Amino acid sequence: MEFASRRDEWIYKRDMEKASEYIDEASSHLDKASNPPSEFFGAAFMEIIKARDSFEKAEKIYEKHEDKELEKVKGIESKIDDTYKDLMLKIIKKVAIYLLILSFFTAIIWKDFKRWGEELDDTRLGEELIV
Repeated sequence: MEFASRRDEWIYKRDMEKASEYIDEASSHLDKASNPPSEFFGAAFMEIIKARDSFEKAEKIYEKHEDKELEKVKGIESKIDDTYKDLMLKIIKKVAIYLLILSFFTAIIWKDFKRWGEELDDTRLGEELIV
């Protein structure tokens, strides 16, 4: 009986240490995602996914043991969700800008090709009379 309680206590402590490590990892990844070292949004997006995965692992451990610490760390989940939404908004804005630039250049090139086709038609007017 005493052995079983010590074993359960050891398992609980081990799991709580793992959960604490996962929460620390989630916080670290969240900080990296909030303040990315470069403007490349892919790195920040990967960091926020890692933060979410680490938090979910910790959350499962806390739920397994029905620990009260889970309520304290729920704030991290909302920060992760907010950062994720901000990153998605930034990504959508950048993609929209790239698409606008691409469509602008496509319109310019299309006008040139259309004008070139009209000029080519003008040079063939005399061919109908010759043949």
